[in-house]
Amino acid sequence: MNTHAKEIQTHPWLMLLSGFRLTKKQAKTLTSLLQTPPRFITDDLFSDKQALSSLIKRHIVLTPGIFPTPQQEKILFLQMNYARYLINLIIAPPLKDKRPTRQTLLDLLQLNKKQLAIRGQIATSNIGLVLSMAKKCKYNHVDFSNFISEGSVALLKAVEGFNVSLGWKFSTYACKAIGLSFVRVAQKTYTYRDRFSVQLEPDMIQHDPSGQKRATQLKELAEEA
Repeated sequence: MNTHAKEIQTHPWLMLLSGFRLTKKQAKTLTSLLQTPPRFITDDLFSDKQALSSLIKRHIVLTPGIFPTPQQEKILFLQMNYARYLINLIIAPPLKDKRPTRQTLLDLLQLNKKQLAIRGQIATSNIGLVLSMAKKCKYNHVDFSNFISEGSVALLKAVEGFNVSLGWKFSTYACKAIGLSFVRVAQKTYTYRDRFSVQLEPDMIQHDPSGQKRATQLKELAEEA
């Protein structure tokens, strides 16, 4: 997985924001973007102008709680990561050494708004994974709301770390990340980890045909989330 997450501690544009007509919310968002740009996962499609043009034009609206089709899932993840890629491209060298225009800053805000909206769509359509898995946790002494809270955070992180080009179902990747977050919740309450058990519906998990090596890779990827 080729994931980029560059932290820019002293971006020169930070000192210039006060010179533009920006709302407090806009200035705060831009400050956050400049200090910690969103990580993105590269794809060969980003260098294919024809395919990229088609991708950008696609508009997908998901129904909350309804899992997207594999094609919808692929398009949304590519669109989210492309928006994040553009954010990093705009604020990275050598452009960062040039004084930005107000339009450049507004473009950053628009790209950020787009990637957050797509992330929210994907997470909302998959929130059922968190609820279903939490209901099957057999620990009455662990508050249900803790599972939901930790599982939701894990789901968002899974959205950000998922590499759609590897060919896995997002639900497979997300379930692993959510399950690990439940283990962490249980560890805070119980002494022994082996007293925790999560059962998944069979159709939640897509069996990995490439064997143990790929399963190990998936485990490592999920642990990152």
